[in-house]
Order: sequence, then C-alpha cells, then structure tokens
Amino acid sequence: MKLSNWNSYLQIGESTGLIYNSLSDKFLAVYDLEILDALKGENFDGLSDDVKKQLKEIDALVSTDKDEVEQLKNEITKIDNDTSFFHLIVNPTLDCNLHCWYCYENHVHGVAMTESLLDSVKSLVNSRISENPELSFIYISFFGGEPLLAFDSVVHKLLDWLRNRCNETGLKLHVQFTSNGVKINDEIINFLKEFDCAFQITLDGGKDLHDKVRFEKGGVPTYDRIVTNICNLVNAGIYVVTRINYTQKNVKSISEIINDFKKQTITKPEYLRFDLQKVWQDKPSEDEKLRIDESIKSYRNDLRNMGLNVANNKLVNYIRESCYADKTNEVLINYNGDVFAYTARDFTKENRKGRLLEDGKVEWTNSLFPNRNSLKLTKEICTKCRIAPLCGGGCHQKTIEGLSHDFCNVGFTDKEIDDLILERFEEYFLNR
Repeated sequence: MKLSNWNSYLQIGESTGLIYNSLSDKFLAVYDLEILDALKGENFDGLSDDVKKQLKEIDALVSTDKDEVEQLKNEITKIDNDTSFFHLIVNPTLDCNLHCWYCYENHVHGVAMTESLLDSVKSLVNSRISENPELSFIYISFFGGEPLLAFDSVVHKLLDWLRNRCNETGLKLHVQFTSNGVKINDEIINFLKEFDCAFQITLDGGKDLHDKVRFEKGGVPTYDRIVTNICNLVNAGIYVVTRINYTQKNVKSISEIINDFKKQTITKPEYLRFDLQKVWQDKPSEDEKLRIDESIKSYRNDLRNMGLNVANNKLVNYIRESCYADKTNEVLINYNGDVFAYTARDFTKENRKGRLLEDGKVEWTNSLFPNRNSLKLTKEICTKCRIAPLCGGGCHQKTIEGLSHDFCNVGFTDKEIDDLILERFEEYFLNR
C-alpha cells in the first residue's frame, strides 16, 4: 500500500487534525497528532489496523501499483466526452438594453439571428440527434447580449421547434437564460413555464448602487423591476439563480438585497438560489479581502436562515462539475453564425473557433478544436497537486493560457488550498 497523491493533512487545533482526500472528497478526523505527523512523513507502517482501514475507506491509502494520475485523466476524459447530452449555446443577439461598466462584451446594436441561420441551427441539432444514438438530453442556453430582446424572432421560434423535436425523439430538454431580467413579462413567463427552464439574473448591490450601474437608456432604474421579475419567475416554478455581483464599494449593501427579498411574497422558495460573486476587475487589499470574505459568509448564512439556497463558490469542483466549454458536446453559435467555445470572451472574429455552415455542420478554424481537452492535467505542478481531483488545472482555456509557465494555472497558494479544504469541511458538516 501507499499514501494517495491526493491527501491533505491539516492541523486545526492542539490535539486535532484533518485528513482530506480530494479524489474521494472525504474527510477523516484525527485526534492523535502522532498519527497526523506519521502520515505527513509518509511513515504509516506503525499505524494500527483500524486506522489503516479508515484510511483505505477514504482512499487516503491505496494500492502500490495504482496510477492515480492516469486514473484522474481517464475520469476527466469520461466526464468531458459524455455523449449522453448536447449543450447548445445561442446568442440570439449581441444587442443589450443595459451598459454595465464591467461588461467585457462588445455590444452590436440592432442585430439578431436571421431566419436562415436559425434553420442552420436546427440542422445542427438534427445532425447531433441522428449521429449520436446515446443522446438523451438537449441543454440549450440563451446568452448575448440580452437574449430576450430577440424573444419573438429567435427564442420563441427555436424553443417551439426544439420542444416538438424532443417530443418526437423522446429526448429531454432543459432551457437556460443568462439575462439581466428587465424584459421579463407575463407573456414570456407563461410560455417558459411549460419548459424545464432556469434563469441567471444579476443584481449589482442594493437598489441605489445597482441603479447607478444597471440602468436603461436615459438613466431609467431597473432594480425594482428585476426583483419583482425574479419573484414572478420563481412563483411560476421557473428556477432562478440570482447572482449578486459584489465589490469593495457595494458589499455592505447586500444586506439591503436580503431585506428586500424578505418583503417579497415567495411561494416556491425551492426555485430560488443566490450566488454571490466577486467582480473580477475589483482588486481589494489582502486585509480588505479578508473582511469581505467574512461579510459574504455572514450574508450566506442570513439567506440560508430565510430558507433559501445559496451557492458557495469556494467549493471548487472543476472536474466533476467542469466548465461547459470543456465539454466535447458543446457549441456556442453567435447571432452571425460564428462558433465560439466560451461566453467569457469577446465575440470577435479573432476569438472565434469556427463557422456554422448552411447544412448545420461546424467548420472548425482553430487547431485546438474540437480536441480541446488533450492538454488538461499535463503540467507537472498539476499532477503533483493535492487538490488535482478538484481542480484539474482549471478549465481547458486556463490550461492553454498557462502552458508557457510552470506555476499554478488557477493561482492557488498552499494557504488558499488549505482554506478551500476547511471551507469544504465547514460547508459539508456545519451548514447542512
């Protein structure tokens, strides 16, 4: 037997510690620090049979001939090449009714997917259905721009067609929107509640701060409408992730958002989930970052105490829940037929990976596609990292961008890895 590559040993008190295995995602509490010291020094021969048994149960102790790195690579390949689903991302338009300061996209006014391109998208779906006998699930995401600006001309037509096609073939269909939430109305809700449907909608702090960032032409505020529309969606049985973007400037105002939702009538709270996300352009000092982290933890607890679901973004799981762009059976079609892999990049010709042809075939123009995952977990620092089964070196885009250096693609320090593990422990055992 040998110790697993994926073990972490954390001392959390004078006489207590934790052993964590990131492949099995299991913890073992240790109340004898001599045991912890022995494991840190890879000296486990003197451990009792009972301790060894417990270590084997969490995969901290494995067979000598087990190639753990190869096992992990095989798991990545299996997950990212899953043929049971097809994920289609559609940008109906790159136009938007808001202009948020941090948005990375170049909006294009007055454009939308044409009827002929919509037919090509349908041909793409038909080809995926006919070529893949293992297909059981179609997952369509509408992005943009603001996708609801083209609801009648693109979204409604495509969903009507997809619903009929999935009924004919026995496939399951899930629909997702990334929307600013302003254009939602009763007509849209009544149509979408007939689908397995979800939204991600963003708030930028409390009402006053949000309305200074997210406003329509002429400075028309949007906060009240968005909160009302979120609640209307939820009460109609449509799942909503309310993403709260926070910065040093607006983090204190999250308490106002919580109070505003307390005042709302929410009849189906199980359809509402909050996701508190730091705006990546915001650069707080280390001391300020610690204060913000404590505030975010407190806000998460406040929302949980209201009986609402809350995401914990420190629960890294980039392999089992890998980025949509890591999936072989994923494609993003822009309103003009350009093909991309990510929503988190400008939709420019320089960033495109291919073109959608009239017959629904994708013409790849980038040599890294469609074999996008062949470089994952190839850096030595990744194969030796104790949380590799959680991280895997990050998404394939981070891997590609990180090939020129020998440090962590994601930027984790040893302390940050320890903090991630402790946060995982707290989430699993204290917040459930």
